[in-house]
Amino acid sequence: MDYNQVMSMTFDTVEDAEFFYIIYARAMGFGVRKSDMKFYEDGSARYRKWYCCKQGEREDRWLNMENRKRQPKAITRVNCNACFRIKYDKSIEKFVVTEFSREHTHPLASPSAVPFLR
Repeated sequence: MDYNQVMSMTFDTVEDAEFFYIIYARAMGFGVRKSDMKFYEDGSARYRKWYCCKQGEREDRWLNMENRKRQPKAITRVNCNACFRIKYDKSIEKFVVTEFSREHTHPLASPSAVPFLR
């Protein structure tokens, strides 16, 4: 699926968009992590964003702890830029894709490793 096809998509609900991105991520070989979600004053969803599960970096305070009692966990975040964002468009009463990035800064999972993704 190319960039223009995804950017032209619309969804009836946030759950439909999330389902699409999770299926897309599995097919490509990466896991998904939810990000922020904003609401209108009436409680309906305004926008939602999802990231690659390897987005961001571990905070320095967790890397440089003194008197550590156990081994630190493996570093899994590598500042990946892949994301998917939708926004509610009141004129058509649907969620439209406003941001989509396919750029990953890490190797993607092989088809045999996909069932073990988050």
